Amino acid sequence: MTMSMWPRLDDMEKRFQELELLLARPDIAGDYEKTRFLAQEISSIDDTVGKYRDYKKVARAIEETRALAQDARDEEIAALAKEEMSSLQNRREALLAALREATAPRDPRD
Repeated sequence: MTMSMWPRLDDMEKRFQELELLLARPDIAGDYEKTRFLAQEISSIDDTVGKYRDYKKVARAIEETRALAQDARDEEIAALAKEEMSSLQNRREALLAALREATAPRDPRD
């Protein structure tokens, strides 16, 4: 995993939030050209930002589930938590692969 991927994703998410705020402004909403331009930009990063947000949610859920599994006094709850952990880890790996692909440098010949 490239370390530069995370700051790039953070910047992309920040830009997405900025674009959402800009598109909500009445002065921008009244300007067709600006709205179109900003909508195109937000559309170009929407999928990646969504996956990044999902990745962060899954990462938090993994930590919470890990804590639950470790602190569980009931074996059945611990077993369920471990099963959920496996599912979450698979989801995290799938999202990570998608994020790597989305942030990989583009081949200029494409």
